[in-house]
Amino acid sequence: MRLTPQTAWLALVAEEAGASLLYDATRPWQLTAASTPLRPPQAALVCFLGRSRKDRALRYLFPDNPPRKVGGFNLRVDHRTWPTDRPILFADGDPLRDCQLPDIELLARDEPIPITWSSDPALPLQDVIVARCLLPFAHVTCIFAADLGGLPGVRRLLNRWAIAGRDATRPSLQTRIIVLVDVDEVSESDGQALFQQLDGSELYASVHLLPVSRGDALSDEARYRPVKEEILKALDWATRERVTMQTSFLACHLARFLEGAIRHTAQDHQKP
Repeated sequence: MRLTPQTAWLALVAEEAGASLLYDATRPWQLTAASTPLRPPQAALVCFLGRSRKDRALRYLFPDNPPRKVGGFNLRVDHRTWPTDRPILFADGDPLRDCQLPDIELLARDEPIPITWSSDPALPLQDVIVARCLLPFAHVTCIFAADLGGLPGVRRLLNRWAIAGRDATRPSLQTRIIVLVDVDEVSESDGQALFQQLDGSELYASVHLLPVSRGDALSDEARYRPVKEEILKALDWATRERVTMQTSFLACHLARFLEGAIRHTAQDHQKP
C-alpha cells in the first residue's frame, strides 16, 4: 500500500483486521529540515480543528499555503516563517471524522500502524488520537464551534479529550484553546464558564472564546485578522512559558516526539 499526496500527514483507516493509523513520518522533517536559519529551528505547532469554516479561515490565515482537501490531518508550514529559526507548523483536520477506507490516497507511507486497542468501545478512536497525539504538542489549538455543533458540541469534545488525554502531557506543555464562535459579541465569562464545566483541565492551559463576525458585511481579511492576531499572541505566551519552564525543544525533537506519541498511542491509549 502506497499513499500520497503532500500535506497529508495522519489518518485513521478501517481494515479487515481493525483500525490503523496511516502516518507520514517524513512530513515534519521535510517541513523543518529544508529551512536554513543561523541556528537550529524551534518549531511551534498550531492545530486547527473543524470543517468548512476552518478551511475558509485557513485560506486567509495562510494565503501562501494553497489548501488541499484530504480525509485525515494535514501538516504544513507557514511559508512566511519557514526561513526563520522559529517556523510555525500548522495541522488541520476534522476531529469528528470516522475511519475511512485505506484505498484513499492520503499519505506517502507503505504500511499502516495497527491500533491494538481499536475494539475498545469506550473511547472513540479519533478522540484518543487528537487528545494524545496532537494536543500535547500544540502550542495553540483553534476550534471552529460552528463546524462542530456550537458551544455544546465544543464542550462535549473538550470533555472527551480531557478524559482520553489524561496523563498525556505536563503543565508546561498544555495547549491554549481558542474557540471561534459565530457571534458578534461574547463575554470572557462565557469562556471561563466553559473551562470550569470541563471534567478535567490538565490537558488545557486555558480556553478562550473569540467572536468572528457573521454575514457578508466584512471581507475574509477583516473577519479573520483578529483571529490571526489572537493566535500570534497565544503563540508568544506559550513560547515564553516553555522557555521559562525549560520545556522548549528543537524542531527535530518535535518530529521525534510526534512520531513516538503516535506509535505509542497505537499500542496503548492509557499509559503516559
